[in-house]
Amino acid sequence: MPKILIVDDNRMVLRLLQKELALENFQVLTLNTIELIWKYILEMQPDLVLLGLHSEGFDSWRILNDIKKKIPTLPVLSLIHIW
Repeated sequence: MPKILIVDDNRMVLRLLQKELALENFQVLTLNTIELIWKYILEMQPDLVLLGLHSEGFDSWRILNDIKKKIPTLPVLSLIHIW
């Protein structure tokens, strides 16, 4: 089962994405804070990270760049909230 880590400070977005992706047979872990992201990336070894682009609680661009520098093979997609 593919694993997806979703990091966003909007809990509604996290719940919606977790529900929809679980229905499609993905194992989903969500974080609404950035403090534990490296712990979860290293332990969970996700196949994909979805990162909230407009999060108020953390600098998404910095985290995106950090991930790509440390684990360049890990796909990271930025989420843009449209609503």
